[in-house]
Amino acid sequence: MKIFITGQQVFPATTALTLANNNLVHILVRNLNSPNLPWHKNIRTFAGDINDCSSIENAMQGWNRRFYHTAALVKIFDKEPAAFYKINVDGTKNLLNVSLKLGVKKFVFTSTCGVLGTSVLHPKSENDPRISSFDNDYEFTKYLAENLVKDYVHKGLFTVIVALSKVYGPGIETHPISVNKVIHNFIQGKLTIIPKPGKLETNYCFIDGAGAYIPPGPKGFGGGRGGRIPPPRRRELAGKIYPGRGKHFVYSTFSAASVRLPILKPG
Repeated sequence: MKIFITGQQVFPATTALTLANNNLVHILVRNLNSPNLPWHKNIRTFAGDINDCSSIENAMQGWNRRFYHTAALVKIFDKEPAAFYKINVDGTKNLLNVSLKLGVKKFVFTSTCGVLGTSVLHPKSENDPRISSFDNDYEFTKYLAENLVKDYVHKGLFTVIVALSKVYGPGIETHPISVNKVIHNFIQGKLTIIPKPGKLETNYCFIDGAGAYIPPGPKGFGGGRGGRIPPPRRRELAGKIYPGRGKHFVYSTFSAASVRLPILKPG
């Protein structure tokens, strides 16, 4: 099968490697000289940008069987908030337009479970309404991008939305408060910043290298979702790093530049 993928210069690069075992894969990257690019005899790399439609079309010529869009700006905040909208919304729209033009058979969009928002007493599903407002541009722009993907179903494009949980495991660090970084700093005895509130339960899924490819669920359909990961927990993370070894941690908060974050400090 011929597959096209975006966003393979960071952690999800193993997606391309896994798919390349049994498929021919084209990937779109901004830097052909990046040391993080996946290498495989079945992978062909193209230089381009999701905001440059001509580069997208060039890389996709004759490669319209399946499209995996994993590229995104993933941060809690950015000094230029407009970047979230340019990459996560406008970039997704460009890819949808090109996919529709070239007759892509299936467009798989990787979103985030953060779009669903927090739950109160029971776990949530994609069928439940969001009960809280958005408090960061990443989740809000992913929400806007999801709506775009759904709109293109009515234009004739077969789409699947995969709402990923937070992941950790072997891979390249992409931002300073990833679970990998939290665990590494805690083990090293360093101050560790984690998102507030610390009592919040959330999803952390371990992805072991070659297992990083998360396919759409068998019930995925046009405008639908698939591949949801069952939820583990968050606040107990520090206690699980050193089970039974007598390690303790101090939990405190601080305010800096209007950002409030808890700190873990091994003791």
